[in-house]
Amino acid sequence: MSDLKSIVRQAGQILQNHDEIGKMPHVLKWWQAAKWREMPGQAAADAELAGDTILLYPRLAGNPRGSETVLREFGETLYKQMSDIDKRHWEKKHSLPTAQQIDAFNSKINASNPKITTYKELVDTFSTAVDRLVALNLANALLANGVSFGSVHGIDVRSYGATSAYANLKRYHSLLPLTSAYADRLFNAYYGAAFAALIVNDLKNVRESSVAAALRRLIIGLADRAR
Repeated sequence: MSDLKSIVRQAGQILQNHDEIGKMPHVLKWWQAAKWREMPGQAAADAELAGDTILLYPRLAGNPRGSETVLREFGETLYKQMSDIDKRHWEKKHSLPTAQQIDAFNSKINASNPKITTYKELVDTFSTAVDRLVALNLANALLANGVSFGSVHGIDVRSYGATSAYANLKRYHSLLPLTSAYADRLFNAYYGAAFAALIVNDLKNVRESSVAAALRRLIIGLADRAR
Protein backbone atom coordinates (compact mmCIF):
# COMPACT_ATOMS: atom_id res chain seq x y z
CA MET A 1 0.00 0.00 0.00
CA SER A 2 3.02 2.32 0.30
CA ASP A 3 2.73 3.01 -3.44
CA LEU A 4 -0.62 4.68 -2.78
CA LYS A 5 0.84 7.00 -0.17
CA SER A 6 3.57 7.91 -2.65
CA ILE A 7 0.94 8.84 -5.27
CA VAL A 8 -0.84 11.05 -2.74
CA ARG A 9 2.43 12.78 -1.84
CA GLN A 10 3.20 13.33 -5.52
CA ALA A 11 -0.28 14.78 -6.11
CA GLY A 12 0.24 17.13 -3.17
CA GLN A 13 3.51 18.36 -4.60
CA ILE A 14 1.92 18.99 -8.00
CA LEU A 15 -0.86 20.95 -6.26
CA GLN A 16 1.58 23.08 -4.28
CA ASN A 17 3.58 23.84 -7.42
CA HIS A 18 0.59 25.23 -9.32
CA ASP A 19 1.16 28.90 -10.06
CA GLU A 20 -2.24 30.08 -8.76
CA ILE A 21 -4.15 27.44 -6.82
CA GLY A 22 -0.95 26.29 -5.15
CA LYS A 23 -0.67 29.79 -3.65
CA MET A 24 -4.09 29.65 -1.98
CA PRO A 25 -3.53 28.94 1.74
CA HIS A 26 -7.07 27.69 2.31
CA VAL A 27 -6.77 25.12 -0.50
CA LEU A 28 -3.50 23.81 0.94
CA LYS A 29 -5.19 23.71 4.34
CA TRP A 30 -7.98 21.57 2.91
CA TRP A 31 -5.35 19.30 1.35
CA GLN A 32 -3.52 18.87 4.66
CA ALA A 33 -6.83 18.13 6.40
CA ALA A 34 -7.97 15.61 3.79
CA LYS A 35 -8.70 12.10 5.05
CA TRP A 36 -7.30 9.16 3.08
CA ARG A 37 -8.14 5.50 3.56
CA GLU A 38 -6.37 2.64 1.81
CA MET A 39 -8.90 -0.04 0.92
CA PRO A 40 -8.32 -3.76 0.33
CA GLY A 41 -9.60 -5.51 -2.77
CA GLN A 42 -10.78 -4.14 -6.07
CA ALA A 43 -13.43 -1.57 -6.94
CA ALA A 44 -14.80 0.07 -10.07
CA ALA A 45 -12.83 3.24 -9.27
CA ASP A 46 -9.15 3.71 -8.45
CA ALA A 47 -10.11 6.35 -5.89
CA GLU A 48 -13.41 7.83 -4.77
CA LEU A 49 -14.75 10.37 -2.33
CA ALA A 50 -17.01 8.81 0.29
CA GLY A 51 -18.40 11.33 2.75
CA ASP A 52 -15.37 13.29 3.93
CA THR A 53 -12.84 10.56 3.15
CA ILE A 54 -11.03 9.75 -0.08
CA LEU A 55 -10.80 5.99 -0.54
CA LEU A 56 -7.72 4.62 -2.33
CA TYR A 57 -7.89 1.20 -3.98
CA PRO A 58 -4.95 -1.06 -4.93
CA ARG A 59 -5.46 -0.58 -8.67
CA LEU A 60 -4.53 3.11 -8.23
CA ALA A 61 -0.91 1.98 -7.94
CA GLY A 62 -0.95 0.86 -11.59
CA ASN A 63 -2.66 3.97 -12.92
CA PRO A 64 -0.21 6.14 -14.93
CA ARG A 65 -2.46 9.11 -14.17
CA GLY A 66 -2.72 8.30 -10.49
CA SER A 67 -1.87 11.81 -9.30
CA GLU A 68 -4.58 13.29 -11.49
CA THR A 69 -7.07 10.75 -10.13
CA VAL A 70 -6.22 11.73 -6.57
CA LEU A 71 -6.49 15.44 -7.40
CA ARG A 72 -9.86 14.82 -9.05
CA GLU A 73 -11.29 13.43 -5.83
CA PHE A 74 -9.71 16.22 -3.81
CA GLY A 75 -11.32 18.70 -6.22
CA GLU A 76 -14.66 17.15 -5.33
CA THR A 77 -13.97 17.81 -1.63
CA LEU A 78 -13.43 21.47 -2.54
CA TYR A 79 -16.69 21.46 -4.48
CA LYS A 80 -18.51 20.30 -1.33
CA GLN A 81 -17.25 23.42 0.48
CA MET A 82 -18.74 25.79 -2.10
CA SER A 83 -21.93 27.77 -1.59
CA ASP A 84 -25.04 26.74 -3.51
CA ILE A 85 -24.59 29.83 -5.67
CA ASP A 86 -21.05 28.82 -6.62
CA LYS A 87 -22.15 25.26 -7.30
CA ARG A 88 -24.75 26.66 -9.67
CA HIS A 89 -22.07 28.77 -11.35
CA TRP A 90 -20.17 25.56 -12.03
CA GLU A 91 -23.22 23.60 -13.18
CA LYS A 92 -24.17 26.36 -15.61
CA LYS A 93 -20.51 27.11 -16.49
CA HIS A 94 -21.12 30.81 -15.82
CA SER A 95 -18.51 33.19 -17.18
CA LEU A 96 -18.26 36.93 -17.71
CA PRO A 97 -17.24 38.59 -20.95
CA THR A 98 -13.99 40.53 -20.86
CA ALA A 99 -13.62 44.28 -21.36
CA GLN A 100 -11.58 43.55 -24.47
CA GLN A 101 -14.41 41.49 -25.98
CA ILE A 102 -16.90 44.28 -25.33
CA ASP A 103 -14.52 46.86 -26.82
CA ALA A 104 -14.05 44.73 -29.93
CA PHE A 105 -17.79 44.39 -30.52
CA ASN A 106 -18.41 48.08 -29.89
CA SER A 107 -15.66 49.00 -32.33
CA LYS A 108 -17.00 46.77 -35.07
CA ILE A 109 -20.62 47.94 -34.90
CA ASN A 110 -19.39 51.53 -35.14
CA ALA A 111 -16.92 50.99 -37.97
CA SER A 112 -17.76 51.46 -41.63
CA ASN A 113 -17.21 48.16 -43.41
CA PRO A 114 -19.26 47.65 -46.57
CA LYS A 115 -18.47 43.92 -46.51
CA ILE A 116 -20.40 43.46 -43.25
CA THR A 117 -24.14 44.00 -43.66
CA THR A 118 -25.68 41.69 -41.03
CA TYR A 119 -25.11 40.78 -37.40
CA LYS A 120 -24.27 37.24 -38.50
CA GLU A 121 -21.50 38.49 -40.76
CA LEU A 122 -20.19 40.61 -37.91
CA VAL A 123 -20.21 37.69 -35.46
CA ASP A 124 -18.34 35.57 -38.00
CA THR A 125 -15.46 38.07 -38.04
CA PHE A 126 -14.47 37.02 -34.51
CA SER A 127 -11.84 34.32 -34.48
CA THR A 128 -12.39 32.42 -31.22
CA ALA A 129 -15.37 30.51 -29.89
CA VAL A 130 -15.83 32.68 -26.78
CA ASP A 131 -15.39 35.93 -28.73
CA ARG A 132 -18.15 34.78 -31.07
CA LEU A 133 -20.36 33.81 -28.12
CA VAL A 134 -20.02 37.28 -26.61
CA ALA A 135 -20.68 38.96 -29.95
CA LEU A 136 -23.73 36.74 -30.53
CA ASN A 137 -25.19 37.56 -27.12
CA LEU A 138 -24.82 41.29 -27.74
CA ALA A 139 -26.20 41.05 -31.28
CA ASN A 140 -29.22 39.04 -30.09
CA ALA A 141 -29.96 41.59 -27.35
CA LEU A 142 -29.87 44.42 -29.89
CA LEU A 143 -32.09 42.55 -32.34
CA ALA A 144 -34.57 41.59 -29.61
CA ASN A 145 -34.96 45.30 -28.86
CA GLY A 146 -35.60 46.30 -32.44
CA VAL A 147 -32.11 47.56 -33.34
CA SER A 148 -31.51 46.46 -36.91
CA PHE A 149 -27.97 46.16 -38.18
CA GLY A 150 -28.56 49.13 -40.39
CA SER A 151 -29.35 51.37 -37.41
CA VAL A 152 -26.76 50.07 -34.93
CA HIS A 153 -24.09 52.64 -35.82
CA GLY A 154 -23.58 55.09 -32.95
CA ILE A 155 -24.73 52.75 -30.17
CA ASP A 156 -22.47 52.14 -27.18
CA VAL A 157 -23.40 48.72 -25.79
CA ARG A 158 -22.16 49.75 -22.33
CA SER A 159 -24.78 52.46 -22.04
CA TYR A 160 -27.60 51.01 -24.18
CA GLY A 161 -30.22 49.62 -21.80
CA ALA A 162 -30.64 46.13 -23.25
CA THR A 163 -26.92 45.39 -23.30
CA SER A 164 -25.56 47.54 -20.46
CA ALA A 165 -25.54 44.92 -17.67
CA TYR A 166 -23.78 42.33 -19.82
CA ALA A 167 -21.41 44.85 -21.40
CA ASN A 168 -20.44 46.19 -17.96
CA LEU A 169 -19.57 42.66 -16.82
CA LYS A 170 -22.53 42.31 -14.46
CA ARG A 171 -24.36 39.50 -16.23
CA TYR A 172 -23.03 36.03 -16.97
CA HIS A 173 -23.17 33.92 -20.06
CA SER A 174 -23.04 30.11 -20.01
CA LEU A 175 -20.13 28.21 -21.49
CA LEU A 176 -22.12 24.96 -21.54
CA PRO A 177 -22.60 24.83 -25.32
CA LEU A 178 -18.85 25.34 -25.77
CA THR A 179 -17.68 22.99 -23.03
CA SER A 180 -20.02 20.33 -24.41
CA ALA A 181 -18.35 20.71 -27.78
CA TYR A 182 -14.72 21.11 -26.75
CA ALA A 183 -14.28 19.31 -23.39
CA ASP A 184 -14.65 15.69 -22.34
CA ARG A 185 -17.98 14.72 -20.80
CA LEU A 186 -16.52 13.78 -17.40
CA PHE A 187 -14.62 17.04 -17.29
CA ASN A 188 -17.77 18.96 -18.23
CA ALA A 189 -19.82 17.30 -15.50
CA TYR A 190 -17.51 17.20 -12.49
CA TYR A 191 -15.65 20.10 -10.93
CA GLY A 192 -13.07 17.68 -9.54
CA ALA A 193 -12.17 16.40 -13.02
CA ALA A 194 -11.77 19.95 -14.33
CA PHE A 195 -9.79 20.98 -11.25
CA ALA A 196 -7.38 18.06 -11.71
CA ALA A 197 -6.97 18.74 -15.44
CA LEU A 198 -6.08 22.35 -14.66
CA ILE A 199 -3.53 21.38 -12.02
CA VAL A 200 -1.89 18.59 -14.02
CA ASN A 201 -1.90 19.79 -17.63
CA ASP A 202 -3.34 23.33 -17.68
CA LEU A 203 -6.52 22.18 -19.48
CA LYS A 204 -4.68 20.97 -22.58
CA ASN A 205 -7.51 18.47 -23.05
CA VAL A 206 -9.91 21.36 -23.85
CA ARG A 207 -9.85 21.56 -27.62
CA GLU A 208 -10.28 25.32 -28.08
CA SER A 209 -7.99 27.90 -26.52
CA SER A 210 -10.55 30.58 -25.62
CA VAL A 211 -12.84 28.01 -23.97
CA ALA A 212 -9.86 26.73 -21.98
CA ALA A 213 -8.99 30.27 -20.88
CA ALA A 214 -12.55 31.02 -19.75
CA LEU A 215 -12.79 27.72 -17.90
CA ARG A 216 -9.45 28.37 -16.24
CA ARG A 217 -10.80 31.62 -14.79
CA LEU A 218 -13.96 29.85 -13.61
CA ILE A 219 -12.15 26.92 -11.95
CA ILE A 220 -9.66 29.18 -10.20
CA GLY A 221 -12.32 31.65 -9.08
CA LEU A 222 -14.41 28.87 -7.54
CA ALA A 223 -11.38 27.33 -5.83
CA ASP A 224 -10.59 30.73 -4.34
CA ARG A 225 -14.07 30.91 -2.80
CA ALA A 226 -14.17 27.30 -1.51
CA ARG A 227 -13.34 28.31 2.06
